[in-house]
Amino acid sequence: MVRDRGELEAKVMAALWRHDAPLTAREIQAAISDPTPAITTVLTILERLRTKGRVLREEATGSTYRFAAAKSESEDAVEKMLTSLTATEDRAAALVQLAGNLDARDADTLRQALEARRNGKRSSRS
Repeated sequence: MVRDRGELEAKVMAALWRHDAPLTAREIQAAISDPTPAITTVLTILERLRTKGRVLREEATGSTYRFAAAKSESEDAVEKMLTSLTATEDRAAALVQLAGNLDARDADTLRQALEARRNGKRSSRS
């Protein structure tokens, strides 16, 4: 089975976000299926994510490391959205298109956050 580019990184990050405590590479490997990647592949992905600043590594015992996400899933999503907005030449068009693709619940959430910002309050979801 051939994975899409970035699919394994996404699965590793999802495994980390599902757990409160840092995980070993073997624990992350066990959390990924269809097909389960080789441990060397998991370690390579973890190192790439660590280099990108998305994963933190701590020594557990001997030569074993534990890994954790550097940011929450929502913080990571916001960073990706802001990076995309910064990279586009027509930021307004991108924002309008995004708003047009939100479902009613997401649009209400965004509207409430913008209203709270306008009133000088932080959103309860931050």
